Amino acid sequence: MEAKIETYYFAYGHNTEKRTMLQRIPEARLVGTAVLPKHRLVLREFADVVKERKHQNQSDVLGVLWKMPKASLTKLDRIELFYARKLEWVSFQGKRVKAWVYFMNRRTKPNPTRKYVAALKRGYRENRIPQAQLTRKNHLKKRLHHANDVGDGALR
Repeated sequence: MEAKIETYYFAYGHNTEKRTMLQRIPEARLVGTAVLPKHRLVLREFADVVKERKHQNQSDVLGVLWKMPKASLTKLDRIELFYARKLEWVSFQGKRVKAWVYFMNRRTKPNPTRKYVAALKRGYRENRIPQAQLTRKNHLKKRLHHANDVGDGALR
């Protein structure tokens, strides 16, 4: 019998929501909450993480660590069309773990939809990730205010 090679995947956006992730990759197993150090969360049309520059205030991104068959990454790649994946160190229960992280590699619309933000909030709530991360250092509050001013109700 051939053993499945498994890998870790760090989710910080839509795939923090268990239902969504298991619809996409049914064989994935939730490991727990993890930290991607020295990165910050940025919300555009979709969530993204950006590596902090040395002169910037260092911050971390909280997310969800999943374990899945390595072969499932190909399926996830087809779903994550605006992203490229890269192996990064994440912290889980005080230990460093190598996990795949998706980084946006295409331009998208500047603001997320209400539906997308609601999915992020559900995933964060399920995994006890503070929702303050959704507004910290990514100017979401400013974007929400601007969207209301220009009549784009997507973020209300």
